[in-house]
Amino acid sequence: MKLQACTKCGAQFDVSEFSVGQQFSCGSCGEVLTAHAAAPSGRTPGAGRTPGASRSKSRQPGSGRASGGGAPARRKGGGAPARGGAPKRGGRAPARGGGGKAVEGGPGHPSRGPQYQPVQRGGQAAGGSTKRAPSARGGRRATARRGAAPEGEDGGGRRGPQGGPNKALLIGAGAAVLLIVVMLVVLGGDKKPTDGDGTNMAGTSGSGSGGNRANTVKEPEVQEPEESAQDIMGEYGTQRPTMLKQYKRFINRLKALGDDPGAKEGLRTVYEDFIKGPGRDDKEARKYLGYKEFPHEIPEDISFRKYPHIEAVEIAYNKQWFGPDEKEDYETAMKAWKETQAHRDKLINDHRFLAADSIRALIAHDKHFKDYYYATRWADPYLICYSSKDRLSEYDLLSIEDKAERALKRKEIAKKKAEFEKVLDEKAAIFQGLYKEFHRLYEKKLNLKPLMGKYGGRPDYKLGVRSFEYGCPMVIWIFDNKTSFNEYHSKVKQELIPHNVAGYFSPKTGFVYLYDEGDNPSGRVFEINKNVHEGTHQLEFWFTRQRNRWAKPIPGQDWFGEGIAEFIGAVQMQPDRSLKFIGVNVPRLKGMQQAAKMLEGQGNEYKLFPVDKLVSFTSYAEVQQWGSTTWGLNPGLVLGMFYQQSWAFTYFLNNYKNGRYKERFERFFDLVLHRETGFSEGSKAFKEAFRIRDEDDWEDINEEFHEYIKDYLMDLKPSKWDYTPPKRGESK
Repeated sequence: MKLQACTKCGAQFDVSEFSVGQQFSCGSCGEVLTAHAAAPSGRTPGAGRTPGASRSKSRQPGSGRASGGGAPARRKGGGAPARGGAPKRGGRAPARGGGGKAVEGGPGHPSRGPQYQPVQRGGQAAGGSTKRAPSARGGRRATARRGAAPEGEDGGGRRGPQGGPNKALLIGAGAAVLLIVVMLVVLGGDKKPTDGDGTNMAGTSGSGSGGNRANTVKEPEVQEPEESAQDIMGEYGTQRPTMLKQYKRFINRLKALGDDPGAKEGLRTVYEDFIKGPGRDDKEARKYLGYKEFPHEIPEDISFRKYPHIEAVEIAYNKQWFGPDEKEDYETAMKAWKETQAHRDKLINDHRFLAADSIRALIAHDKHFKDYYYATRWADPYLICYSSKDRLSEYDLLSIEDKAERALKRKEIAKKKAEFEKVLDEKAAIFQGLYKEFHRLYEKKLNLKPLMGKYGGRPDYKLGVRSFEYGCPMVIWIFDNKTSFNEYHSKVKQELIPHNVAGYFSPKTGFVYLYDEGDNPSGRVFEINKNVHEGTHQLEFWFTRQRNRWAKPIPGQDWFGEGIAEFIGAVQMQPDRSLKFIGVNVPRLKGMQQAAKMLEGQGNEYKLFPVDKLVSFTSYAEVQQWGSTTWGLNPGLVLGMFYQQSWAFTYFLNNYKNGRYKERFERFFDLVLHRETGFSEGSKAFKEAFRIRDEDDWEDINEEFHEYIKDYLMDLKPSKWDYTPPKRGESK
């Protein structure tokens, strides 16, 4: 195979079957070519016509005939000779009778050879040749495919109107080829170039149809120089991003540099700016910078949330991210989350805790306490609340934005918290010890039920009467000092309270209100006793309700209320903070003996209430009025004597002659609690329990009691029961 390129369009043709010097026309662009002719030096195929290949633009009729006779020229391979006859309009006259080749036009025009015939699919060239010739894309079909050439044609295609090739057709075909070449260069520039014999550089044949362009050489990909982290950060410094996608471009460029140290440092810088702007919640950025996420949301089934640990979780959840320098804050938040999870489990599994939660919610909506900051300690069956104006919990620190202020507050709170925990530890021991002793003394004799049992210990009541489904907790509210206690009454409740009141029980709310006496040794004994005293009032109130179908008892200020509180409230705190119930109320005993000496020094004597009168009083005002009128004494002194003798009478009834009256006392207590019997007045209940039928019975018990005070209590040495309570925080 011998390939030859068109000098005009570059199409390649197999000319191995053509003789040297034989002319043929390019089926792609129409150029007249000479077989086996060397390409002119310095010219690119397809750039112009070879010498002698130009056509005359106009011909005279009859021109182009060969002189002389002879056989017409035949194509190699047995093609039919051109026939004679009159030429068609616009065509050339074929050569007649001569043996020479057909010439174009006449003098000065070179002979035109046959048009190149491509090899058919069957392997036989048009005109009978068995050799394959490449077809020219966009060229004409060979005559053999259409049948015999029409009269006046030389097997080479139609002539133009002036006798030459159809110029419009040739120009259109050339333009089409040129367009295809351009498109292939643009879209398929990876074709390999061919060498001189038509074989491409990869060793594959480059021959094909005559209209195929030569394969092009693939241009080597130009690798742009790789950018550095310094380049990127230089651009970042001058073109600061503001939008999310702008930040992402810089981030992706830096990430593409891999483990480059400069890229890592640059990425840190970009991420730090990113989370201050549109990337505040971007997890990838936060984690790269060492932040820890707090994703824990408060469970929906926790309805009441005014707890330090729950509020801390809420703050941490809203904050969401904790930086590398906030390790302690993150640990505090996680501690709060664990407490919150335990809190939720208790709400589901512990009905006592659920009851405590309910009472907390009640306090939170109380018009007097809702604005207070207070901490709580659950000491079954008590909820102990402690309020202070200047104390923050460790969890409150999470709400402070300034880190330096947070660190300073943390040190302050650590010190205060230690003292605060000591107070709550002691209060929990006092009130739980009281509840245990009260049950020991009266559970069976008074038919008492656990207040924290289902329905407050009384599931036997009818549906309309049942109350406190999850238990009946009792609230103890303690102010941190007397100033806070007084401000609560004067500024919050806006009510007056006597200056000497150190605590009280309120039948209206069912709460005990106290203030902390501090660590002063002289006040420790008094504080412990007053806690138990007021707690006893509270137990009497709630067990009365439990026994009375949860109806509230008629409030009163009688001897029994104060007497039982002073009797049970006579305690000593042991080193392990447990209580020893001694019955001898040292402050009341001392007060009685001191009052007797004072009156004796004034030429008077210590006055004793008659028993029938003592058990009939229903208010302190009544006591003071009767004492002032009967004895002519100061009302304050009279009230003090009432407290002293109420304790002394209770102590007498439980201890006189090895408990002679103890069983009757317990019967009286039962009648007081069971108000449905109608014994709302103490004197009636007392007469029923102690079998008082006439004045002689009153006189007998009155004489025994007065002698007991004069002959025994007035001579009793209070120092026998003197002791020093353990300091807060000592051995438990």
